[in-house]
Amino acid sequence: MNRSPEELAQTERFEQSYTNLQSTVMLSIERQVCGCDYGGSSWTTRDEAQRIGVMLGLRPGMRLLDVGAGSGWPGLYMAEQSGCDLALVDLPLSGLKIAAGWLRC
Repeated sequence: MNRSPEELAQTERFEQSYTNLQSTVMLSIERQVCGCDYGGSSWTTRDEAQRIGVMLGLRPGMRLLDVGAGSGWPGLYMAEQSGCDLALVDLPLSGLKIAAGWLRC
């Protein structure tokens, strides 16, 4: 399937965004705001992620699908806290490559 010039340009903007979000300044801001520094753009706080995990009833043996996962926050955190299995899905791959490098918050 051929992608339009607009789709290609948007993908490139996301690629650049994930690169920018890995800067020391942005990671520091994310750490102060969210309590973690996954290099994402979600801005979901740690407390919010914990509440979402509880509301979903996440536990070992369950699966969480995070569509539009970016660099993995908050899905990685919720999976770590609950013991559930996690699948991350997103384009471009740069965010998922960042997510693959994180083990925990």
